[in-house]
Amino acid sequence: MFRNPWPYILGIIAAVAYALWALARDDGEGASVADKLGDGVRDILSSVVKGSRVTHAPYSKTTGVVPGSPDSLASDAGIDVEVYSLARVIASEEGLSSAATQAAVGWSVRNEADRRGASITALLTHAKLASHSGSYGTQRNIEVGTVGYNGSDRYASTANDPYAGHVQVASGIFDGSIPDFTGGANQFDRPAGETDPLAVAVNRINSGSTEVDLSGTGVDEGIRFWTKM
Repeated sequence: MFRNPWPYILGIIAAVAYALWALARDDGEGASVADKLGDGVRDILSSVVKGSRVTHAPYSKTTGVVPGSPDSLASDAGIDVEVYSLARVIASEEGLSSAATQAAVGWSVRNEADRRGASITALLTHAKLASHSGSYGTQRNIEVGTVGYNGSDRYASTANDPYAGHVQVASGIFDGSIPDFTGGANQFDRPAGETDPLAVAVNRINSGSTEVDLSGTGVDEGIRFWTKM
């Protein structure tokens, strides 16, 4: 029985493209960004401790939406809403990772908001499903029976409440004590959490994204950061 060869051919092409890109990335021409993470910044990051939870607003296990408006939750925490939103995405995406990893995620989110000309809160609360928009929530649409169920609903997750340490990192990004050491990254992903990490990488490259080498900064090697103009 004849079998269509194109899925296999395309898979080989994608793998070769990724391999060539990986070789080019290691050719020594790219400047490391590790030198942007000076001793003062390292000291700040090493001082971050998890601390106490600053709000108690868990997401709905039915809709994935966090109850309460961003402004009211930030007010309850006594924090500016932009700082709170950034702390919330850090807590939700990489809340248990190193402070350097959390800072890199925070800068990626801030850079993407700047690229779109939007506030961080607007970026993070925009959802494909209209009834979810304007609130924090899960990155994936978990509401059964809705359009886009089980697919991507948001740029990133804001489902979990931040702790004091997440707020400390977010505040450092805003007050300048933690400069952008990511080389302008505005995308991130964890290959271990992707169904097909090779396809994700190839799609990013084909869309104009370039991976940033954050080795030597203390950022978890299991997470990839990308810049897209």
